[in-house]
Amino acid sequence: MTRRARPTARAGPADGWTRLVGPLGPGASAAVLGSALAGGVAAGLGATGRVGPGRGLLDGLVAADLVGGLVTFQLPPTRRQYARSSPRARLTFVLLHLHPFALPLTRQGGWRRAVSRYAAAVAATGALEVLCARSASRRTVANIVATAAAVVDGATTRTGPRWFGPVYLAKLIGGHGGIPRAPLDVRARRGSSRRCSRWRRACCRR
Repeated sequence: MTRRARPTARAGPADGWTRLVGPLGPGASAAVLGSALAGGVAAGLGATGRVGPGRGLLDGLVAADLVGGLVTFQLPPTRRQYARSSPRARLTFVLLHLHPFALPLTRQGGWRRAVSRYAAAVAATGALEVLCARSASRRTVANIVATAAAVVDGATTRTGPRWFGPVYLAKLIGGHGGIPRAPLDVRARRGSSRRCSRWRRACCRR
């Protein structure tokens, strides 16, 4: 007689939040969500008076994502979680941040500026992965690069929201890009623990 497999628990919103930002406590989660809300409201209201409610809503949503992410990547639990990401996953994360192209699509800036911001984030992430993947100085180097890029962007932006470039570059280069990769032995132990967990689950089903 075979045992029935135990029903697997469905992933809820809390599980999705943990996969996204790591095991943050209630206080840290509130800080992330509060900063995202404050940034979104401020950017949305500012843009509404300038370009109308539709584009104001878009700017608010973009700001909420960028500001929340910028704050999140300063928190140790999030940094530890992303430190275990592979180089491919890190580059994919940046490639999926297509936010700069939302601005020219809504007539809030030019395409050349959008491409330069996107290319800067991707290039800086790739360079950090190649030159100082596990270096203890990676965070410092990333913040220096992000600050320089943000200053240049802010000083040369003539159209569109001036906050966008500095916040976008700070999140992706200084925040996400500044997380050193976990040592090889840590990642090996993590892979071993996953294999053991799968083996235990397989044994329990028999």
